[in-house]
Amino acid sequence: MKVSGSNLTGALLACCALASAARYSPNVKTNTVVYYGQGPDQKDLMTYCREPAIDVIVLSFVHLFPQQANGLPGTNFGNQCGGAVYPGPGPDPARDALQANCPRLVPQIEQCQRIFRKKILLSLGGGVAGYQLTGADAGRAFADQLWAIFGPRPDGSTLPRPFDGESRVADLDGFDLDIEFPPVDGGEGYRALALRLRAHYASVPGRRKIRLLTASPQCVVPDSNLSDVIRAVRFDALFIQFYNTIVCSAARWANENPTYTPGDIANPAGFTFDAWTESIRGTASSRAKLYLGLAGGPNAANPGHYIDESASRRLVEAFFCRPNLGGVAVWEATNANPGGKKAYYTTAREHLERANRDPKARECLVAPPPDNSNAPPAPATGTCGSGVGSCAGDLCCSQYGYCGQEPEYCGAGCQWQFGTCT
Repeated sequence: MKVSGSNLTGALLACCALASAARYSPNVKTNTVVYYGQGPDQKDLMTYCREPAIDVIVLSFVHLFPQQANGLPGTNFGNQCGGAVYPGPGPDPARDALQANCPRLVPQIEQCQRIFRKKILLSLGGGVAGYQLTGADAGRAFADQLWAIFGPRPDGSTLPRPFDGESRVADLDGFDLDIEFPPVDGGEGYRALALRLRAHYASVPGRRKIRLLTASPQCVVPDSNLSDVIRAVRFDALFIQFYNTIVCSAARWANENPTYTPGDIANPAGFTFDAWTESIRGTASSRAKLYLGLAGGPNAANPGHYIDESASRRLVEAFFCRPNLGGVAVWEATNANPGGKKAYYTTAREHLERANRDPKARECLVAPPPDNSNAPPAPATGTCGSGVGSCAGDLCCSQYGYCGQEPEYCGAGCQWQFGTCT
């Protein structure tokens, strides 16, 4: 079938409009992140590349590390790859797991980046046990492999390149750590991995490409699997999973704030966005953007942890004022786009854009100043609260027991009994 000149022009204009509709920026709060690779009967990657609401796609997962997969990483991208695997350098071919036959991903990754300007990250780990790094040497070696296999094609490397085509070189935009099992080496391997990836990013001449190092921690603070490496190494963004642990989940917040509107003071409800902010203050990741990680559908996670579009709007409006908000991260693409209604990531993007236009959502609320004349003396440690003391001067006491002046201290989470919330 031939395409007429007018139709071709229209198609090009539509393509360009979509391509420019969403483009990741580290300086905005309206980014939308979607995980891809583990959905049931999932559609091609290009389906989501074409979505104007999506800025970042996280390919999931590198589910095995070299020590478990015969010397190479092991990958699993669901129905996007066949059963063929590359032979590893180790002695046990039965453990080879680096997928060698991903015919649809090969062209689409490069097109997704080039045409639709999406950031493509590769996530390491996931929720299925079997991966582990043991020791700093193993972490550095793993980072070198990941860079050689999925980064810019290195001269002289003999490692496989599963995403390269005959005339295309796949150079991913970064890596995500979704480590959901405790390290057995005190975290040395993961720290070395992250540091080495940072060094590789810095080694690229010109460095015009924005390369990201991200993590997907649980909402509990601290995350026993990731907090140490996040504090030790600079991460650009944290896609916090507010759906696996009910005590700090988005679902609990939504249930306890059923009528929230911008201008209200929200019930903290155990939600740990501000606790994460405080936990990385003064660390290598102090400038990381935090994302509201949400389940994209009832079947994406525990059904009781899913919040619908109305609740997600309330949550976005309540936390949009945080200066370190980066946007929303949705697990995962297939469950977020079941058909028959607007995709979850689309409504999430709409919530972010709407909040960005709402002056009330852009400003964190401040509680009225209390009478602290009978408050206990200010502590010397910077902590505050019951049994500890109040904050000195104009400092505010956050709901998590720390003194400060920023909005996350003095806003809805302020303990007015132990700080001057002005």
